[in-house]
Amino acid sequence: MSRVLLASLSFLIGSTAALASAQSVAVAPFEGRASGAVERLVSRAIGDRADVVSRGRVRSAARRAGVEGTAEAGVADLARDVGADMVVQGSVSGPRRRMRVELVFRDAEGRELVRGDSQVARGRRAQRAFSRDVEQLFDRARAELEARQAEPEPAVEPEPIAPVASEAPVEPSAPAEPAPEDGLALVAVTAGAVIRTRDADVQLASGGHRGYELASGAYAELLAQAEVRPFAAESHLGRGLWIEAAFAHSVGLQSETSSGGTMVETTNFLRFSAGAGFLLPADPMVEIGLGFGGGYDGYHLGSNVVLPTAEYGWLRPGLRARIRFLKDETLVLDAGAGYRAVLGVGALATSFGEQTESHGFDIGVGLTGNLLTVADLGLTWGARFDFVGYWTSFAGPAMDEPATSGAETSLRFTLVAGWSFR
Repeated sequence: MSRVLLASLSFLIGSTAALASAQSVAVAPFEGRASGAVERLVSRAIGDRADVVSRGRVRSAARRAGVEGTAEAGVADLARDVGADMVVQGSVSGPRRRMRVELVFRDAEGRELVRGDSQVARGRRAQRAFSRDVEQLFDRARAELEARQAEPEPAVEPEPIAPVASEAPVEPSAPAEPAPEDGLALVAVTAGAVIRTRDADVQLASGGHRGYELASGAYAELLAQAEVRPFAAESHLGRGLWIEAAFAHSVGLQSETSSGGTMVETTNFLRFSAGAGFLLPADPMVEIGLGFGGGYDGYHLGSNVVLPTAEYGWLRPGLRARIRFLKDETLVLDAGAGYRAVLGVGALATSFGEQTESHGFDIGVGLTGNLLTVADLGLTWGARFDFVGYWTSFAGPAMDEPATSGAETSLRFTLVAGWSFR
């Protein structure tokens, strides 16, 4: 019985000592190509030997401390922020098929413990070899850290302390929460093609009408657009702020007027828009919010006797909602609707009545996503369907023929691809 008790006591003492010597390690953001994937490999290799601080928490602290690459600057602040005994830094270089990784292990004061190189490539065998190298470097760093901690500190004569007025104790501020690792990008830039229609019809005061339609039924546009989420890397509600802009231009467009079959050879359509808004997280999967913006839709036609050029300048308050299907930005449903307060309609106003009142409306839904969380790649894609319409009433004398009302509608199907940055 005594032997059993002694063995149990030895086990408990050993376990307690092991827990006491366990190191808290922060893997700082690496620099170089595919650095995120290498960071995860290093964290997994160290995970069985130490307590690894969460990646999102370390990234937020590294940004605040200004830690970059393998430089010492800011490491002590990073370690203090996350409570780490050791910080691992890295630099990745070389081709993707065989990358060179430089690792630097530092203590909580930013002093270098050990430095080493390794290589990592695709395949389990190569990654296991890389993990063994990381484990060996960590063991050396831990031994060096423990040796430094075991050294007695030199005695320092206490200095006399002058009496000072008592001050109220200052409570330490709580550390900022890490931003969710959901792949939300700071900037997403995409380009692609739009297949769309344009149908216009003006009801004349005499009872007739004038219309416009495309000879092919639809036409193509080239589109470039960008969206910015300036606080995507933060944890506060400001990460819901978004800013976007887009420009599109027709490609190889010919059209005809439906009333007389007149072919218009110099047809040229273009549009651009910009806006901003705020999305409030309803839960981790859903964002709902408002936006405000403005833009221009220009339908420039060559000389004809049926319809003039139409130019719609507009302001748009609207609603927007985003639903994540995979708890990150890999697959997202993006929907919106807005009212278009039309500021002017161009030559339509003088042709069919000097007094005009015009309103517009749009609604759209699409799927989008990026590969930031699944493959550490910024590749971004999107597919979307939109309806846009304008309705105008005319009154007063006209340069062409008086009209009572007009309508302009279009359907748009968009495919884009591009890159997201974080």
